[in-house]
Amino acid sequence: MFSKYNTEIKDLISAFYAAHPARQDEISAIDQLWRSDADMTARSTVPAHVTASAVLLQDGKILMVEHLTLGKRLFPGGHIDAGEMPHEAAARELSEETGLTAQLQAGLPIDIDVHGIPENRKKNEPAHIHIDLRYLFANPSGALLANPDEISALSWVSPDALPPAMRRGLDCLGQSTGTPFVN
Repeated sequence: MFSKYNTEIKDLISAFYAAHPARQDEISAIDQLWRSDADMTARSTVPAHVTASAVLLQDGKILMVEHLTLGKRLFPGGHIDAGEMPHEAAARELSEETGLTAQLQAGLPIDIDVHGIPENRKKNEPAHIHIDLRYLFANPSGALLANPDEISALSWVSPDALPPAMRRGLDCLGQSTGTPFVN
């Protein structure tokens, strides 16, 4: 059984790369991982599945979470639940992990990142790949509070402090507006 959204998600990915021609070669890697016979949003789909993240911008800073399982600083995000589109999953994960809600700034992701995830024996998950669709959010509301089941810390960071692969989507924002977002 595959998600009724597989085609729509693949179309989102194609639209992103059409809008970012300098990164067009990356879509071939996604095409090689894509399984039309499986739900690409299901965490059980291997070797890869689609995830979603929220890039929350406030006062020139980006909200980062310290992920308990991976031990890394990441954008709030995670797996897509049944019946969700990626932007909906990003908003839900933002709320679950940080206690905040925010306004989605565009229907198209600002970045797509393909990265490996190590084996997780506790969850009986093999090493696999995430095709992470990253969405821009702003104007947060609510009480900022790390979900202790998933997150060990929260921090607001300058975009300049982000590693290049995480800053890339913000760099694209500057290119589309003509104003550099990251110096």
